[in-house]
Amino acid sequence: IKISIVGDVMPSGVLFGQEGLFVSDDVLSELQESDLRVANLECAIGPYCDHPHFDKVKMSNLMDTVWAIDEDLVRVKNMGIEAVCLANNHIFDLDREGFKYTISELDKIGILYCGAGRNIDEASKPAVFTIKGKTVAILSFCDYREETVGYVPFATETEYGVNPLYPLEYSKSEISKYKKLYDYV
Repeated sequence: IKISIVGDVMPSGVLFGQEGLFVSDDVLSELQESDLRVANLECAIGPYCDHPHFDKVKMSNLMDTVWAIDEDLVRVKNMGIEAVCLANNHIFDLDREGFKYTISELDKIGILYCGAGRNIDEASKPAVFTIKGKTVAILSFCDYREETVGYVPFATETEYGVNPLYPLEYSKSEISKYKKLYDYV
C-alpha cells in the first residue's frame, strides 16, 4: 500500500477565487500513483464575506486568521486528497461556526477528516479506509505549545477542539487502541 502524506494545504492564498493550477503536474502525477492521499488542511473554510463571525474572529485572534473560501476547497479534492488532518493551529480560525462549516463542506465533497471535532470522541476518531483488503486508520494530533502556535482549543468530553498530542500517554493509548481494530494506523 502506497500512501502519500503531504504537509500543510491551504487552497486559496494567492489563488483566492481564481481558476488555474494549484499544484504542478509532476506533483499531481506523484499523488496519483498512491493508493491513499492525506493532507493537513491548514485553514478554516468559509464563504467569502458572508461568514457571520469573520470580522469578530479576525479582530480578536492573537494570530493570523488563515481561511479559504468554500469554492476553493475543490482544489484539495482535485489533488486526489481523500482525507485531511484538522489537528492544527488554524482549523478554528473562524471560530466554532467556521469549524462546523468546514466539516460540512468536507462532507459535501467526500473528503474524510480526523484530528478535530465537536468533542474529544469525534476529534480522536480516525479516518478509515480499506485498501487492497487491509484497513488503514489515519489519526491526527495537535502538538500545541502556547509559545509556538498561539491559541488552540483542545477538545473535551463536551467542547469542540483539536485532538491533543500531549500528554504522550494519551496519544500512545489512542494509537494502541486503534492498532487492535485496524491493520495499519
